[in-house]
Amino acid sequence: MEDLLSKTSLSSTVSGKSLFICERVQSSKSNTEHTTQILFEDNGVGTLHISRDGSLPLYSCGIYTGVVCDIGDGASTAVPFFDGDVVGGPMSVGRVDLSGMDVTSYLTQRILYNGMVYENPISQFQDITTIKETYCYVTTNLKTRDIEKTTYKSKYGTTTIGSERFQCPEVLFKPYLIKEDIPSIVDMIFKSITQCPKPLHKALFGNIILCGGSTLLPGFDERLLMELRGLQEIPIPTNICPLKDRVVANWEGGCVLSGLPIGWLTKEEYEECGPAIVEKLFYRN
Repeated sequence: MEDLLSKTSLSSTVSGKSLFICERVQSSKSNTEHTTQILFEDNGVGTLHISRDGSLPLYSCGIYTGVVCDIGDGASTAVPFFDGDVVGGPMSVGRVDLSGMDVTSYLTQRILYNGMVYENPISQFQDITTIKETYCYVTTNLKTRDIEKTTYKSKYGTTTIGSERFQCPEVLFKPYLIKEDIPSIVDMIFKSITQCPKPLHKALFGNIILCGGSTLLPGFDERLLMELRGLQEIPIPTNICPLKDRVVANWEGGCVLSGLPIGWLTKEEYEECGPAIVEKLFYRN
């Protein structure tokens, strides 16, 4: 963030206005101080609010204790919260280079192998995305032999979609199918929770908050819960919290949080205390 700001002038856009930004959980205090300094001193921001990546979905559902799993376009993260604050230290914040784009890429390989030909990469991406969102699902029974096949037709051709429907989303649970041995989504969430103090495990397992379009695949929730419960030595009630819209949960949470009167740093407060005020306002734990 600070590298971008140091090379980009936002003065004409944010001067004298309120600015709400979101930084990665792993961002250091010195980086946040530098960002704050650039925004106030170089760009003339009137008031500033800095949120932490992963916290916004909490505000979209009104639950402030739980683990937020965000399966994004290029990576996935798991961040545990207790009463709105990140808990467990740096080791509890999980991140894997596994995402919805991996599902799309794997599905693309399978569809192209079946003979589909596209005019350009944009058409290919749009058509494959339609196939993924319409036909793909996550299964809890990989041994099934009753595979439903569907004929898919578009202006680019016709193809039969069978096992691809559930085998492609499987990469989120078995990433070794397409990548080197990296943790699965389940492993990431489980480690994020178990790195936290043991008294918090019940609350964290009981409040799993999912966001990102890939979590909307039919069967995703059931498979995730089944595998998490299978990793527990002692059974702990494990549940997924309902969200109004997992795709825009971060945006909705940002709208809620930015509308609250707390957590804002004014220009006057910054001028009085300097960048050091960041620790008091944005680093409560």
